[in-house]
Amino acid sequence: MGTKQFLKGPYARAIVAVEKGDREEAIRQIRELNESSTQVHDRLVKYVNLLLSFIARDVGEEKVREAWRYVIERLHKRGFLALKGRPFREIVKVLQDEHLAHVSEFTVEEDPDKATFALYCCGSGGRLRKTGSSGTEGELQSAHPWSFGRKGISYYCSHCSIVTEDSPDWDAGFKIQVKYGEQFDKEGTSVADPCRFEIIRTKSKPGGQED
Repeated sequence: MGTKQFLKGPYARAIVAVEKGDREEAIRQIRELNESSTQVHDRLVKYVNLLLSFIARDVGEEKVREAWRYVIERLHKRGFLALKGRPFREIVKVLQDEHLAHVSEFTVEEDPDKATFALYCCGSGGRLRKTGSSGTEGELQSAHPWSFGRKGISYYCSHCSIVTEDSPDWDAGFKIQVKYGEQFDKEGTSVADPCRFEIIRTKSKPGGQED
């Protein structure tokens, strides 16, 4: 048998096409990369939602909150604190780039102390709602303070409510406030009800400097 070679994915194929000056092939491979990576991401979001659904079914919905707080303490909080002391506009850009990486569809309004993202299709929970979350299996059966006070939203989306609740106490220099919007109806049709993701400055930089 001959020596086996690693197969090249769309990223590597796009690089080869660029090096050869083949613009059309490079664009085709970039589009394939975007589509495949989005599909992988969406599948992982569905995995998380179904795992949380199992927790809710097996030991109750309050355990979903405990599971999310375990994750949030180790990921979201650490990420926020890593941004502490950086200029506010830079913080906004970091979180904006995260939504762009998720292929979210959104607009941004900024003032010196707050930035508001209007998420017409959040690249995580929004697409989960758009494409369906296995019927009602992945949805909260009761309303809770940590689920925007609503039932029927995905277990996945409830983490945004918990971050809203917890982030003011993290002393990162900013907090996150999320106002839930449907984004899509049960048939996956877009509605004029975006989620609003607010980044709010909570204290000035040392020395009173302006960002």
